Amino acid sequence: MSRCTMCFSNWAKFSLLWAVAIMLTGTSQSEERYVDEYLVSEFDVDSGFAPDAGGQLADRAWSADLTTTEVTALNHSLSLLGTPQELVLSVRSNVAGPVLRLHLGSHFQVFGRTLGRLNGKEQVLRVPAPPEGWGYWDGENDGKVMLPLRVLKIMLHRGDAPPGRVEVELRSLRCVSEFRPEQVVALLAETRSTAEEPSGRTLETTYTAWNFLNKDLAGTLGITIRDWEEHIVHQESRPWTLPAQDVPCHASYTATVPSALNFAELEFTFTSGEYGPFVAKTSYTRSLDNPGDPALRPESPWGMGLYCYRYPDTSEGHALMDRAATLAQAAGVKWTREEFSWQRIEPRRGEYDFGFYDVVVDTARRHGISVYGLLAYWTDWTQAYTEAGIDDFCHWTRAVVGHFKDRVKHWEVYNEPNIFFWSGPKELYPVLLQRAYAAIKETDPEAQVLGVSCAGVDREFIGRCASVAPFDILTVHPYRRELVEDVFIADLKAAAGIAGGRPVWITELGWSTQYGGNDERTQAQILARCYLISAASEVCRSFSWYDLRNDGTDRFYNEYNFGVLRRDYIPKPAYRALATVCRTLDQGEPQRVSGFGESVYGLRMGEALALWSPRAIRVTCKVESGNVRVVNLMSEELEVDLKDGTLQLELRPNSPVFITGAKLGP
Repeated sequence: MSRCTMCFSNWAKFSLLWAVAIMLTGTSQSEERYVDEYLVSEFDVDSGFAPDAGGQLADRAWSADLTTTEVTALNHSLSLLGTPQELVLSVRSNVAGPVLRLHLGSHFQVFGRTLGRLNGKEQVLRVPAPPEGWGYWDGENDGKVMLPLRVLKIMLHRGDAPPGRVEVELRSLRCVSEFRPEQVVALLAETRSTAEEPSGRTLETTYTAWNFLNKDLAGTLGITIRDWEEHIVHQESRPWTLPAQDVPCHASYTATVPSALNFAELEFTFTSGEYGPFVAKTSYTRSLDNPGDPALRPESPWGMGLYCYRYPDTSEGHALMDRAATLAQAAGVKWTREEFSWQRIEPRRGEYDFGFYDVVVDTARRHGISVYGLLAYWTDWTQAYTEAGIDDFCHWTRAVVGHFKDRVKHWEVYNEPNIFFWSGPKELYPVLLQRAYAAIKETDPEAQVLGVSCAGVDREFIGRCASVAPFDILTVHPYRRELVEDVFIADLKAAAGIAGGRPVWITELGWSTQYGGNDERTQAQILARCYLISAASEVCRSFSWYDLRNDGTDRFYNEYNFGVLRRDYIPKPAYRALATVCRTLDQGEPQRVSGFGESVYGLRMGEALALWSPRAIRVTCKVESGNVRVVNLMSEELEVDLKDGTLQLELRPNSPVFITGAKLGP
């Protein structure tokens, strides 16, 4: 055992984040609470803190040359657990005068304050947690804390010290937090590696727990392994004692599952007397063995946010971009939404650099993935949210559309202007959309303009835009707390109606797998249902999940865990679910089918049929011709009950099945 660094070194949207915040913060006044000071980081070699250029961090020793610069920083995204009350930083410095500041992240918001001035000796700096005494910027939360708070930066300002090198020994960062009874143990698990053995597939899993009480917890750890159909593959229990406060228990677990499984779920459950159960789940998902079709298929409704533009413009970054596109191709993805940054393309008026975006577009297209370009945001040299700024935006738009007109035919104007991404007058966005539409059509009459791009299904904002501005396709980001198919379809149809019958594209929607959120099995089920019900809605022509790959490694921050791949490109089950949907339903027009029973949803494309239901139900189908094949969401073939041309299927709740090889009727 070793002391906890709380670092796991080895954006998604308002309604979902609001729900997560309620989950993490909402308590009744009568609930018992525990307060504990725990270790956040000891700044060792595995801490995950990354120094700015010019600074160095080596085993707690932070060295920075403040001769020619006034400030340097250590960067991270490190979640603080529970409800933070106070932060305590212990340091020792070689010079008096420099000032330490701390930046903490909330949901699309940053809190900042001064920790204190270094005195050239040992000292302990204490500050209360936000919001009192902290400045804040970005986002629209007006200084409200949305958990988890995250350590983003520790900043070193020269202050009163003379120019020169500053040496700071960072001894520890601790946090005093309040915990509810269900939070007194944090339990994480992760499948780290797999190997094919004669006896089956071996899974190597690590699990770690922190006990935030001031007493040891002796209890039992239960381990259960299930396949996709929720059959128990293995089950056992063992005694486990968690030491008091912030000393973590690290352990590893090796299991063997049948080689035929494309998925296995490992559940760890710890219980100690009145405390618990505390549950952690992790999973194994088999990689795809088919490279997929590299042909462009713009008629396909299946998209995914690859976000190639987020990779560095280096040879290594280009290789990682290609790796992501290769995995998307294998899954059957045919569209990606890529942000074209005004600031990056035109850093100075009239000076254009399209080189990086040529790589982005060509990488996607090489893998059979069409790009719709997101034109955003403002550049530093213009007057944002003014008539003059809109003129500049449209001038830039003409240059971008003209450069890519042979490769990109769909352009989305701005991102989520109904919330904080647009900080100017809301009535000005339809003006921008109207003029950008004209600029795009003048430059490329064949181009399609995607407009509104609102967070949620904001009917009032959609109506305001549709009454002023022309656009060809309505784009929405219908994030929500839960997916209810009939409500979802009603929202999409209402949006299309308000927009005058224009087709709808969903250019963002996702569910995260952060600690305390959805497990990876549930994410896979929701992803498949989103793709299927969108195509079955009769108004939605394209759907893209947010996003292909986790945006970070912080397991506690929901914004970093929307991907269908982990940060290291290891597939979650949602990746295989994506492939099952896109590769099975890859021909023909989407057609919603019914008649299979109450609360049973069906989507037919070509000769393939997907069926699912929110509840367990038995479905009867008539096999009119052909040899029927049924697979689950992990592409595992299911045994079927087929007698006298009648197929009987057992649907598990929210878990689609796919039927091919035969013509079926209800």
